[in-house]
Amino acid sequence: MGDAGSRALGFYIGVCVMISGNPFIILATSSIIFVNGGMGLLKVALKRFCHISIFTDIRFPLHDHMRVNHGWSPTQVLVKFLILQVMITVLMLGVFFKVR
Repeated sequence: MGDAGSRALGFYIGVCVMISGNPFIILATSSIIFVNGGMGLLKVALKRFCHISIFTDIRFPLHDHMRVNHGWSPTQVLVKFLILQVMITVLMLGVFFKVR
């Protein structure tokens, strides 16, 4: 997607969350983004500050691990992560609006 496309997509998601008035919807709409980037940050922070090595056999970002270690093509990674994100979004939005 590139730098410009990812920033535009992030801006669009942020605006949609602000319009909705429920800040927890960001978890529903961006959970794969958080997992993909956040786990790498967690791995580096634990290694650097606490000297704890976790996820030593997993490459981060996670989409790169799936592409290189599991032999998925970039299209397969995109489609499988997209399906997973849609399932998480539907589940979490159902929970958010059911509770309200």
